[in-house]
Amino acid sequence: MDEFSDAELESQRPSKIGRVMVPLLDVTNLEAETAEQGKSGGLALLWQKSVTVLLQNFSNHHIDVSVQLEGSSVWWRFTGIYGESDTAQREQTWRLLSRLHAQSQRAWLCAGDFNEILDQSEIAGGPPRPNWQIRNFRAALECCELSDLGYIGSPFTWSNRHCAPNTVQERLDRACANSDWSQLFPEASIKHVSMSCSDHVAVVIWLADCPNYTSRAARPWRFEAAWLQSAQCEKVVEESWLMSLGNTAAQGLSTQLDFCRANLKRWSRTAFLADKSRVKFWKDVCAAYFRNRLLRQLTRTL
Repeated sequence: MDEFSDAELESQRPSKIGRVMVPLLDVTNLEAETAEQGKSGGLALLWQKSVTVLLQNFSNHHIDVSVQLEGSSVWWRFTGIYGESDTAQREQTWRLLSRLHAQSQRAWLCAGDFNEILDQSEIAGGPPRPNWQIRNFRAALECCELSDLGYIGSPFTWSNRHCAPNTVQERLDRACANSDWSQLFPEASIKHVSMSCSDHVAVVIWLADCPNYTSRAARPWRFEAAWLQSAQCEKVVEESWLMSLGNTAAQGLSTQLDFCRANLKRWSRTAFLADKSRVKFWKDVCAAYFRNRLLRQLTRTL
């Protein structure tokens, strides 16, 4: 990895920008003149058009950006990391993190393939990791005030894909954040999603709403014509209507409508659960299909 001073990191900008237009996504391939990789690899950053992303600096092993979500006045920082695969060079990754940490005090999310583990429990198969390597990684995160955000799913993010007993699995990919970012997104969750086209899983970071951020207007409640096919629908309406007959005429109508709306909404959540599950299943199938197509396209582009 090229060694950059703080000033050099701040001034690095892409000399070449290749753009692939994908529905709802901007795909930017970042390369530096001092880090040509040709078609063998590289780093890519994808974002929705509704999100504002400002490039701060980059190298062969990181992309550092400022992020502002649609409808939000809050800026935060995201750094995508690819740690040195050569153990002898990995200390350069920790020094890079330290320099990046010194550049900004913003809420910070740092995620990617660190090529290192934080505990012996994060490796299965093969020889144990030397403890000094684990200590160095822990010290680097502590120095940068970054904490591991955990995960949902498989405990490992990489596999050598060998058959037993030669299988090796490790948790090399993770998301880390400082306390400011965790306070900004207190309900954020990290999910490991298997990818058939890669020996790594995808680390998916789900964000909850942050202050001053509204992703879209709340969906208005509507009566669904399909509900009329259920005999239970008429019963729910009748019971709701009778619950407030003791009110005055004006209050009664308003109250009856409110009761009816609330009870229909509550009833529909369970009455059509099987239908919703089928819809979700096919949505997931379609999402996985287009995600794999996108990854194949990115692989060819990079």
